Amino acid sequence: GPVGHMTFRQAFQKYVGVDPLLSPLEDLAAKVFEPQLKNMDRQGLVDLLLVECLEPALQKQGGGIFLLDYPPWEPAMAELDPGPPAFARRFELYFAGVELANGYQELTDAKEQEERLLKANRQRLDDGRDELPIDHNFLASLKHGFPRCAGVALGVDRLLMLAAQKESIAEVMTFPHPRH
Repeated sequence: GPVGHMTFRQAFQKYVGVDPLLSPLEDLAAKVFEPQLKNMDRQGLVDLLLVECLEPALQKQGGGIFLLDYPPWEPAMAELDPGPPAFARRFELYFAGVELANGYQELTDAKEQEERLLKANRQRLDDGRDELPIDHNFLASLKHGFPRCAGVALGVDRLLMLAAQKESIAEVMTFPHPRH
């Protein structure tokens, strides 16, 4: 069938029954299945509800849908729109509940990009993981001047999984590796 589109907020309101950006935290927590997970912050609750409620609803609906305008706390390397409410200029393509592609309006502000990379490394250290190297050549090219552009990443393994009607990505990988 035809591929539809809606914003991340619209999808949450339609399929989960809450606004991920504006609903009170207790309304988000009320939708969470496991009681021990109800005390998370907005980002944690929305991430959990995405997996618990939204993705299964999209799988049940079947077909393809573009989700647009992602929450501002997950900008990846996307530009932020100040809103209100603020959102990341980012989209994902879901097909039968599987995230197939991820794209965004590229952030071209070198200073903000560097701050995001440093913040991500601080978070990695807090989580007990190693820092990632900062790509100074990339930051230098942004400082030099980078044209407005957009990029999209497509998961070929996920595409193969859907085409072959398999339940798991590991079933279509040449050398599947166990996840730790």
